Order: sequence, then structure tokens, then C-alpha cells
Amino acid sequence: ERVRVGLRRVRLRDLEERAEGGDGKARRAWERLAKPAARLLEAEPGRLRRAPLWLTRGQMEQLLHALSVVYREPQGAEVFLAEDFSIAVRLGAGNSNLLVVGESQTGKSTLVGCLLAQLAASPWAPENVLVLDWAGEYAFLERYGFRVIEALDPVCNPLALGPRAALEVLEEAAYEHFQSERGRLLQSPAVAEQAERALSEALEAGEGGTLLDVARALRERAQRARAEWERDAALAALRRIWPLVHPALCAGEWALPLGRVVVDLSRLPGASVKRAVALTLLRTIYAGAGRWRGLVVVDELHSYAVPAGGRYDCPTITAIANQLSKFGVAIWGVGQHYHLVPSGLRGARVVAVFRQADPDALRAVELSMGREAAETVRRLPPRQFYLFADCSVPAVRAPPPLAGRVAPLMAASKASRENRQLDFSQFAASFGIAYVDLVELYVRCLPHAGAIIRFALKQASPEEVEEVRKLGLTTDELRAATQLLAIRYGLQ
Repeated sequence: ERVRVGLRRVRLRDLEERAEGGDGKARRAWERLAKPAARLLEAEPGRLRRAPLWLTRGQMEQLLHALSVVYREPQGAEVFLAEDFSIAVRLGAGNSNLLVVGESQTGKSTLVGCLLAQLAASPWAPENVLVLDWAGEYAFLERYGFRVIEALDPVCNPLALGPRAALEVLEEAAYEHFQSERGRLLQSPAVAEQAERALSEALEAGEGGTLLDVARALRERAQRARAEWERDAALAALRRIWPLVHPALCAGEWALPLGRVVVDLSRLPGASVKRAVALTLLRTIYAGAGRWRGLVVVDELHSYAVPAGGRYDCPTITAIANQLSKFGVAIWGVGQHYHLVPSGLRGARVVAVFRQADPDALRAVELSMGREAAETVRRLPPRQFYLFADCSVPAVRAPPPLAGRVAPLMAASKASRENRQLDFSQFAASFGIAYVDLVELYVRCLPHAGAIIRFALKQASPEEVEEVRKLGLTTDELRAATQLLAIRYGLQ
């Protein structure tokens, strides 16, 4: 009586009772199951143990489709990818990974936004959801209870994991950012020694330390080095972590943001800075396995792809997908081309493929799902996707009705963030301030932004004047901080 299909089970007599009790979906499913179900229910248990149950291909497809429609997992947050198909997100209970790929304007981001909006409404949703928003499309989730943090503000502090884990985070994030071995901190013993000592000095500086303290420690070690090799090693370590020195990675107390958070990367200048910040966040999640449990959503997967063994991959994303499910971490990926998807996500529990026209992408779809799937994906119209899941017959489906309400919200969110980028390196050069000093000034002044801006406009209250005075800024520093904060908050 208990039938196993993929990884799911259903008791046919329960389905029959629900159908007889007036459940419309159960009744329609039971009608599809009529023939195979009759054979199962009328068979003797002994016979089922002795011989296999033979079903035609058509009957098996009917059975699988019916189970995917009526089956509901008893635990977890249920989200609908289509009107007649849902999955339950259950952290720590196996594979809850999801992959959505498709060309621009096909509806892939809208589908993921729809799923996140459903998660926000579920009482069983993961406590921590971290969305790495490449283009600013998911800021609309603020109306669904998410907290939106712009990556211009402090978000993460890898050093909060401790010196050993922090060194691992910097090593792997720098390697993937540079996309070559020259990003390795630990490849040279001399460079590794300088990095380890700088980390120790930063953590001993008080209040945990940040990457700013590491960069400053390396710079000072290079200046006071007596031997040439020691100076060169300190400078080499500084060059490797330099792309990771950014306000987003200089949070004071916490390693990763908690709760349901959207990290908006759209205002960072260029793909290189976005990738450095996002990879450090992802590597921090991996290094902190067991400390942070939740769902991480990565947008624009192709932006993280690096050549690896004749194909493209992202080692950090693959490691999270393959190794962290047992620690209560799931990952959802959104990308444009299937052949640029990290290998770990190709084994996701559910794969939704919107239209693909790139020959390499179609070839990858054919290798993973078959020639029929590749041909179907090539002909798909917008707003429809090919669903490949462990509990459903592969079929073309459309997003649920909620997607129609989510799409305009996402478009408005993205439009409001276009052409508002802030490049700290260019700003430092224009003011003649060292980059590390400017980042430190910005992070220190950010909590007092309102008082500083009103002080510059001569509209500050006496309390705000005193607040600014206590910062101890020089005239040049105050001028730079004012202009920087005005750009940050869209006042210029």
C-alpha cells in the first residue's frame, strides 16, 4: 500500500478517502490514478513482496504527476513554483537547494521573488534568509518583512569567526576574485606569515578588529620591515586582500547578518567589487558552518563562474551546495546560462529552466536532462519554464498567479537603483586621501550621517553639533565625509 516514488511516499488509501470526502484536488488526482491504483490496492501483500509491480510508461507518468499535485510534506515552509507544484523548504532535512536559469526577460528573477515572498508569509520559513541581490531587483521584499541592507554599509566581518577561519575566508575569496593562483595568501610561506601576524594584530587591537585593521597592519609591517623579503611579503599579502577591503566587509561585531536580509549589491562600482564582496560573504557562510543556519540566495550565478577543468564553476557555491545541507544551510541560485551554473547546483532538488538559446547552454541541458529537454527549452516562450524535480515528471509549467503581482514591484525596485553607484577608490583619489583611511572615515561617520549632513547645511541642533564635534574630524575630513554621505543617501 505504501508506494515509493523518487524520495516521496504517499498512502493510496488516504488519497482515496480524501477523494470520497469531497476534496476536489484529491478527487481529480484519484481519477488519474484509477487504473494503477486499482492494481496496487487489489494486489495481495505477499505478491507485492515476491514480484515487482509492472506499470506502463504512461501509467507511471500519471502516477508521478498526480503525486506531485496532491502530495504535501508535513513539515517545512511550502512554496509554489507553479499553481499545481510545490516544495517544502526544510533545513537540515536533506537537499533543499533550488536552481533557476533563463535568459534575460524570461521571468526567472520574478519566479524567485515570488518564492521569497511566499517564504516571508510562512510561519515555518527559515529564521535566516540572506539574498545577495546583484542588480537591486529584490529590494521590494522590504514590504514582505525583509531588511534591505545596501552593500555600501557594513554587512559582514570575517574576522568575527576567529583568526584561523578568517584566514581561510580571505584565502579562498581572494583566489576566486583574482581567478588565478596569484590570489593565494597561503601559497608562499613568507606571505602567509605576514598575513597571519597582521590578523593577530588586528584582533588584538580591541573590539574584534576588521579588514581595515588587517590592511593597516600589513602596511605598517611593510614600512618598518628591515629585510627586503619581509617588506615584499607584507606588500604581497596587502595586494591579495586589497579588493576585499570595503565598507561592506567591515562590520564591527557580527560575522553575518541575521534574520531575513537582502544585501543590495547594485550600487557597488562594477562586477569586480560586487564579486569580491559577495564571495567573501559566501565564504564566511561556508567557514562558519554550524554557526549560521538558513537559506542563501545568489543572483546572477554566471558572474561568479571561473574556468575549472575545461568547464566553468564556482568552488565556494559548489561547496555550500554539496556540503552544508547537513549543517542546516540551503542555497538557491539564479543565473542566465545553464553551462555557467556551478556544478553543485546542477544536483539541486528542483531545477527550473527558462528559455535557453546559447548553444553551449543547450548542450549542457542535453547532457544533464536529455535531448528532448534541450529541444523543449529552446522553444519555450517567456514566463514558462521546464521543471525537473525529484518528485515530478519533467514538464513545462508557468509561475503561480502571485508572480504577476511581484513582477512590477521588482521592475520598480531595479529602476530606482540604476545610476546610483559609489566608487570609494575614485572618491579617495579625488580628495587625495588614502583608500583605507577613507573607508575607515566612512564607517566611523555612517552612524552619525544625519547630524553631519545637517551640520554642513547649518541646520543642526545643539545636540547634533556636539555629536559632530565629538568625532574629532579635521576640516578636510568633515568635507569629505559630508560629500560621501550625501552621495550615499542620494542627496547629490
